[in-house]
Amino acid sequence: MTHYHEEALHLPDHPGWVFRVRHYVDDVHGYPWGEMTMLGEVREVRANRYSYHNHATGKRPGERVLDWTNSAGWAYDWLGAVKEARRHGASGPDAVKAANHEFEYLRRYLTGQWHWMGVAVTATKCPPELDAVRAKLDEFDHALWGCESDAHDYTKEVAEELACDLVRSAKAARAASKACPHCGAVSNPAGWCHVGTLGYLPDGRAIRQESGALGPSINSGETE
Repeated sequence: MTHYHEEALHLPDHPGWVFRVRHYVDDVHGYPWGEMTMLGEVREVRANRYSYHNHATGKRPGERVLDWTNSAGWAYDWLGAVKEARRHGASGPDAVKAANHEFEYLRRYLTGQWHWMGVAVTATKCPPELDAVRAKLDEFDHALWGCESDAHDYTKEVAEELACDLVRSAKAARAASKACPHCGAVSNPAGWCHVGTLGYLPDGRAIRQESGALGPSINSGETE
């Protein structure tokens, strides 16, 4: 998959990190009216054979043509959208405004003025202690799809949120890698742990614990 935009991202709250933001075309999402609930219905229209270039012959009363190519196009039920907005409590002027806004939103999609896109964030630099974890992250571990390509402020917020999530994930992964496989403790200064009556040395050997002992019972000398 090839990206069409790339930029670096620096966040004041995460010094030592440099993030790479990439934008991809999202070809999984389809027409907007199939992805979300619309006020007005959209349908495909075709001209009849007697008026090949006359899109008006294919639309119904109350509909407006969104886009037209050769003998086919898409019609939007503008009047139905106004009625639906009124049904949800909008005033007459607000209902008209909502229908016009939705019509323009769909028209701009069909004429290629915006498209669905994905935002993917990776880290190109991080604090040294997290570098091993960073190297294992996949490019799409922190990504969001179904964004609108012309919603620039939104996609910027998405990138920042993904970057913060990446930092949290990296720190959690590092903590998990340091956790004791027996007791689950992340930090064990003494270098040992105990589960029940068994104590575990850093090399994995199990030593039976004496009751109330604070560490491996060297006197017992019993290993598992």
